[in-house]
Amino acid sequence: MERRHNSSPAIIAICMLLLLPLIYVAGYAALLAPMVVVHESSGGLAFVERHVGYRMEGQAVSMMFAPIHWMDRKVRPGYWAGEDLEPW
Repeated sequence: MERRHNSSPAIIAICMLLLLPLIYVAGYAALLAPMVVVHESSGGLAFVERHVGYRMEGQAVSMMFAPIHWMDRKVRPGYWAGEDLEPW
């Protein structure tokens, strides 16, 4: 009698390994709500930057997304430095 090899557990495992990082990145993008901070000096000069913020509060959210936020700061340093914002 010939035994058939069932490959569906392997396919499910591969799909999960590909799907989990996608869900993680999508969750970061959906929950990210950066705060714009304006720093003014006594001489009237001002600069603007962004600080990380999330739509959900709590230390767990910040800790969960810390690795991807670190990568986001490396990939988009100008965005986080507020280079696209005008001090008003």
